[in-house]
Amino acid sequence: MLATPGLEETTPSDGVLQLIERVNIADPNLSTLLDDDNNGNWGHRQFTAGNITWSGVLTSWDDLGNNNVACELIAATVRTCKVARHICFERKVATASYLADIYLDQIVDKLWELWQATGKPVAKMAKGKSTDQPINVNTTSGSTNQSTTSAVAGATDGSNDDRPSLAAVEKLLKALVKEDLKVFVDEHSISVTAAKKEATRLELTAAIIEDETCFTRAAFTSLEALLSEHKAKKVKKGGKKDN
Repeated sequence: MLATPGLEETTPSDGVLQLIERVNIADPNLSTLLDDDNNGNWGHRQFTAGNITWSGVLTSWDDLGNNNVACELIAATVRTCKVARHICFERKVATASYLADIYLDQIVDKLWELWQATGKPVAKMAKGKSTDQPINVNTTSGSTNQSTTSAVAGATDGSNDDRPSLAAVEKLLKALVKEDLKVFVDEHSISVTAAKKEATRLELTAAIIEDETCFTRAAFTSLEALLSEHKAKKVKKGGKKDN
């Protein structure tokens, strides 16, 4: 899809734009969330609520309008998968599966089906080069680009030995207090949705995980240093517990 130019770009449908917006602005901290829409089921409402469902708005490639919108939808869905894992981790909710993963599989399959229906072939790469390069998804901005090094893949499946895993990063973040997280956010210029002074520990942690820079070895080392400093301060204070 990304390798095939020439398809006329049009304006995406209102339904697709509304779906992407709803997915991007969804807040897992809302107290009104039902069990069917929360924790391991995070993503259920975003993709199926009301008359705007992912299957209802994706009926042809014309609904998407262009490749960029398709990538934005994939990025928003990947982000939903990551948020589902994070909130279950933070809340200590055990789950055998994540509903958002199912939506991701279904949406990608549907996009491929719609692309094939346009009759446009996927351009072949030069001999010896793979067409299966991973897509590097920036889940903060929703932008995508092809890269042989995927931040998302490297952070979650250990495909890049030099990058810390998502589980390792989350473990460190969980051990840090709110003030430590603020320091890390400042040092790495990470964008936080809420005002930083008012941001909760969960919001700070989510912002860090959603930023690709936290999966670099340097950032991971920085987190380890913050944890070491935090432990040293606790020892000096006689092991006083954090509030």
